[in-house]
Amino acid sequence: MRQFDPWPVFFKREWGRNWRSWRVCQEDAKNSPFVQKHRS
Repeated sequence: MRQFDPWPVFFKREWGRNWRSWRVCQEDAKNSPFVQKHRS
């Protein structure tokens, strides 16, 4: 019997929980003066 691999289940669950906050973080980074200043 194959050993159960929890990684895909964990990844799917965490991705579903975190992708919204990730997008918010991306937007914050885009609008952040710090990022604007350091962007080449």
